[in-house]
Amino acid sequence: PTVSTNTLDISNYGGDGDSIAIMPNGDTAVVSGDSSSQLLVVSGIVSGKPAAAGTIAIPDNRDGVVISNDGKVLLARGSSGLTVFSIAPASGGGYTFTQTANLAAQGASNMEDGRDGMAISPMDSSRAVVIGDANGSMVVSLIVGLPGNPSVRSVHLRTPASMSLTSRQVVRPERHGSRLALSGVSVLHAVAVSPDGKLAVVGTDAGLILLSGVDTGNLAQVGNIYSPSFTVGNQSYQLGLVTTLGFTLDGKYVVVGAQQPSAANGTVLLIPVSASGFGAPFAQATGISIPANDQILIH
Repeated sequence: PTVSTNTLDISNYGGDGDSIAIMPNGDTAVVSGDSSSQLLVVSGIVSGKPAAAGTIAIPDNRDGVVISNDGKVLLARGSSGLTVFSIAPASGGGYTFTQTANLAAQGASNMEDGRDGMAISPMDSSRAVVIGDANGSMVVSLIVGLPGNPSVRSVHLRTPASMSLTSRQVVRPERHGSRLALSGVSVLHAVAVSPDGKLAVVGTDAGLILLSGVDTGNLAQVGNIYSPSFTVGNQSYQLGLVTTLGFTLDGKYVVVGAQQPSAANGTVLLIPVSASGFGAPFAQATGISIPANDQILIH
């Protein structure tokens, strides 16, 4: 691999480089430069000569951006909300990005940059899973009806102090959705949807959570919080502080970035996953710098 000498200065579009999402054709990207009013559209990637091709107006800072596999949906998220855009080919070339909704309640209060706690279903771009912290409770939201008519179905994840470990799989129906009681979890960091669009894996400060029902609209926890042990050098660790993760393309494994022993000296684990739960770690790589945000790259 080599790095192109052709670069693009994005300082006019914000003082930071927060995230990039690339269209399926590989030639167009949407960039968040930490501007409070616009995202940057970049074209010419395939030719090796990237150029500013336009901007997308946003309500406020949107640190994270993701684009669906079919190139029809753009989600942009920041602390003040999540903005939905419909993507369509433009006459004469390029694309149009039309805002269809701004979901203020889906802001990311404890995350920023990268994918910002968002994952669009690879099989169905009308569905996305979003994680976050709403009013002091951990929430996993399934957004359906994208991009034209989005609606939110939420699962609130709480940690009652009196709850025993054996009760942490309890699902309590409520008017606003279902509540999954989880012991030992205080922060949600990252989320990924399986290639078949059925499962979601959430990375937390205490391990992994597996959810089913992304395709049916009825999210449910599968098994307990998964926190296997692994060894680095002579030291044993319990999986925790998973800040970034993703599925392999065959859907058989989840690639997990753990800040253990430390953020600058972390571990990448390859963990089998299926509809019934997780398997023992299959392989690992150590001495990896693990970002604080959901930024893992998987080829």
